[in-house]
Amino acid sequence: MHTPATSMIDVKRARHGVVRSTGDFAAGFSGQLVAVVWRVRTLDEDVALTTSLVCSVHEATQQLVGLIQIVPPEAVVPDGRMRKTLVKMLRGFEGRVSNSAVIQLGSGFRAAIVRSVVTGLAALSTPSYPHRVFATLREAASWMHEGHDRIPATSVIRLGEDLLAKPPF
Repeated sequence: MHTPATSMIDVKRARHGVVRSTGDFAAGFSGQLVAVVWRVRTLDEDVALTTSLVCSVHEATQQLVGLIQIVPPEAVVPDGRMRKTLVKMLRGFEGRVSNSAVIQLGSGFRAAIVRSVVTGLAALSTPSYPHRVFATLREAASWMHEGHDRIPATSVIRLGEDLLAKPPF
């Protein structure tokens, strides 16, 4: 089991990096941006790492962090317990996150089901920071930059694409 520590990359020294990439999950950061990909299953250890990474980047930069979460078409809808865990995670980012985007990739019936769960999680979490669901990385990148001028849209796209393409290590 992985630990939630982000010691694999020292966020105080590094400007960007990939922290984890498995068959189920990938996470990385660039400046004040944290990005995760929920590839297949949503695991407790990956939620813990996401929390640790957001907190570490916030502490290292002393600035609010932008968060993007990418959900590919093959992602499995989390069960009720995990949905509650994700809501708790989002609520726990109060005072650390400036804005949060979820990108639900894909089209068709299955993607619509997953998108409805993602939208429901957003509604349940009711964070004080802006939190929106998008269908594309480019739409999310533009919105993220509008809400956080220190996060260029190109950084959002680059980090998101890097994590989507990163093989497990």
